[in-house]
Amino acid sequence: MPIRSLVASALFAVVASLGCNFIMNPDGDGVFRCDNPDDCDVPLQDALADRRGQSRCAAAGGGGGGFTQSQDNKVCSVLDKEDVSCNPAPYANDDSVPVAKAYNDALDETGAYSCAQELYGSAGCPPNGSACNEGLEVRTYETLSGDADNPEATEVRVCAPKGVAAVAGNSAVRGFDVLDQHCRSYFCDDAFVCNRGNGSSSGWRCVRCDPDKAYGNGGCGTMYLQGAPSTVYTDDLGGDACDDVASADKTEFGPVVPAPVLNP
Repeated sequence: MPIRSLVASALFAVVASLGCNFIMNPDGDGVFRCDNPDDCDVPLQDALADRRGQSRCAAAGGGGGGFTQSQDNKVCSVLDKEDVSCNPAPYANDDSVPVAKAYNDALDETGAYSCAQELYGSAGCPPNGSACNEGLEVRTYETLSGDADNPEATEVRVCAPKGVAAVAGNSAVRGFDVLDQHCRSYFCDDAFVCNRGNGSSSGWRCVRCDPDKAYGNGGCGTMYLQGAPSTVYTDDLGGDACDDVASADKTEFGPVVPAPVLNP
């Protein structure tokens, strides 16, 4: 997320009035220098106003141990907000919050998160033998294990459109399409997913996905259910559905995928 520069003269007036430790580079390069994160809140207030970022005060990095790496000359930057929760537990019996209603509705459609034999070979389902339907390819990825005795990530083979990080629904990640959409909607960016972490209260955070991690623990993926992308995902990220100020209580969802009707 880029740092939004402020006019230097106005910035000096604000800083002087607050008496904080903020330092402006005398060369006027637009870099905000600081001693601690609080020093960044005023100069970066416009960039932080949408509640999707947080400030950091740290050495600028780079090799050589020069001026920008000195602990006495740290600089301000904006990072993705790190404390946006995607933990469904607080909403177990509360449908007044959109993510809670969508998640609980998804759990009511348990059968949507598995593929019937006749769907094998279609997107989001296992290959039919070793083959996928035309236009699809076998994708192998790691995801959370549904085995309580072996909670480590397990490898999954799924049919996926070429170049798409499609993931399959299973008992371990049931409802994660909703939790991922919660993160996507909050940040107005489909690169975000729900990271369960170790499952403790310190986990369950929205993060920018990492293709080298297991799905459910920060890995990238779009969940395919019943042969198609989950309908809870919305396409208008960053558009009209993107609020000026993010709120975890106002994220938006499409309808949950219904479980298939079983033939009597």
